[in-house]
Amino acid sequence: MACINKPTGRICSWGIPLAEAYGVRLPKDFSGNVPEQMILMDVPKGKYIVFEHGPFDFKTENANVEAKVETAIKVFNYNADGYQLDLTSGKVFYFYHDCERFFKTDKNVQELSGKCVLIMIVYSRRKQKRSSYYGMDGINRKSNPLY
Repeated sequence: MACINKPTGRICSWGIPLAEAYGVRLPKDFSGNVPEQMILMDVPKGKYIVFEHGPFDFKTENANVEAKVETAIKVFNYNADGYQLDLTSGKVFYFYHDCERFFKTDKNVQELSGKCVLIMIVYSRRKQKRSSYYGMDGINRKSNPLY
């Protein structure tokens, strides 16, 4: 699943106007038919911050896992790491939901000061707390309010 930044879209729980989207990746030179209710679009290249929770039991932990990831997204201090959310119309952010592997959300960001390119927040099911939070520069950011 993905969401597309859309100024006229519904307001999500993070306060961002968006349109929900489901789709598949196709080769760049795809020229086949596209179903009427779907659109064919090029996804703009971008930088992302990744929020991830490790494996979990869908039946008993799904709501809790979603809530943890949503909270991390809401309270994350993007500016402290040199970023802001990229709300450019047409930018796409993704949700990956595979309970045997992870629950993951990739958020579009814009650099403010040339710091990290990717930041991952990973939760461990066994420890029930975040197990790592590192920028690409290797600095452990334990000062984040979620740690």
